Amino acid sequence: VVEEKTENHNAWIKTDSSEHREQDAEKIFKTVIGILSSMRTTLQSVHTVAITGQMHGVVIWNGESLAEGKLCCSPLITWMDSRVPQQFISSLPRWELGDVHSGYGMATLAWLSSKSLIEPGWNCCGTIMDMFGCYIARLRTSLMGIQNAFSWAYCNRKCQWTLTGDIIPSSLLPRIVPTGTVIGSVLSEHVALPLGARVVASLGDLQATVYPLLTANSAVLNLGTSAQLCFRYAGNDVFPSPLLTEPFFDDCQLVTAASMNGGSAVHLLAEKIVEWASALLSYDTDHLQLDFGKFDSILRSSSSAVPSVSVQPTFYKERADHLPSVVRGLQPDTTVVELLHATARGVISNLSRLLPANVLRANGVRRLVLAGNATKPPYMQYAKEHFSDFEVIPNCVNRTSAAYGAALFALNFPRI
Repeated sequence: VVEEKTENHNAWIKTDSSEHREQDAEKIFKTVIGILSSMRTTLQSVHTVAITGQMHGVVIWNGESLAEGKLCCSPLITWMDSRVPQQFISSLPRWELGDVHSGYGMATLAWLSSKSLIEPGWNCCGTIMDMFGCYIARLRTSLMGIQNAFSWAYCNRKCQWTLTGDIIPSSLLPRIVPTGTVIGSVLSEHVALPLGARVVASLGDLQATVYPLLTANSAVLNLGTSAQLCFRYAGNDVFPSPLLTEPFFDDCQLVTAASMNGGSAVHLLAEKIVEWASALLSYDTDHLQLDFGKFDSILRSSSSAVPSVSVQPTFYKERADHLPSVVRGLQPDTTVVELLHATARGVISNLSRLLPANVLRANGVRRLVLAGNATKPPYMQYAKEHFSDFEVIPNCVNRTSAAYGAALFALNFPRI
């Protein structure tokens, strides 16, 4: 890696509704453009641009304005948005290739269309990555990589949308293109990318993250705020819910168990303990807050004793096959160390429930590669316990990120 940078976009939009989870697309663009400008010298050797980022979300814009470098668009409605009622989603046609949930692009668009909330001047839509690709290539119409199209739902492997035009105007939807399709070249002078560099269709962030790690006989357990356990599959079958079967690379599929309860579940319990303590203490607790140093130290500490407590930490509702959260076996001498370690163990156990070891073995998986926080204690220890029949190894790649995977994919293209 020649150069790598990250920066917080501070683009979250405050609303009165807890169901609305939106970001300011212009702030995201300014942040990305600022990062690129700070890397101008390094970027002069770039010949191919691959863009990856947040899946499922949708932003709607005016194509003519964007091609002229102006942003006339909606907020980015993210994957965490829950404004679309389940009753409305249930009224939509069944998608034969998976389940549909609130926060998925097509469900959001169908809801907005039913409420006449799509501005007449908006004639394009896509993920934020598709919009940025159109911006730098000065495209007046939207093109979307098939990986991200699947994250929206209601498409097929032939790059076709399957919802009828009376639900969402067909003219609004982006054209789906296969992974690796060149959608244009850099024409915008507002970004510090070489003019003429090719721009390829957007990539899903999960696919890009695991791209450097997956081989034919391996699975990847990736742990961040959420958690994923996935393997590559060369067939065309669709695995039953709760598993997701999505386009990957090299004509393969990515089969994924995606859990909303990753590291965020352990963090939530720690925050709740602080909150409960505040409610029970008699003195001023306005400044009582979680000490992240102590929190990390507890998680890194050894816990070799036989656990007396077990936790099923499904605090955040899973999109499929959800089970209520449960804490069992609390004893008078149970410590906060034991409780947090049991929660971390439960995160791994929940993933193995969604994608059992026997399914992995049946599909030729022999190795489990750990990525993200799964390489850290105590998660690595618990992964080895739950997947004892597999060779469990920390990833051998120095970096694991969607940006790194996208850059590796871009290297497959020859210099112009």
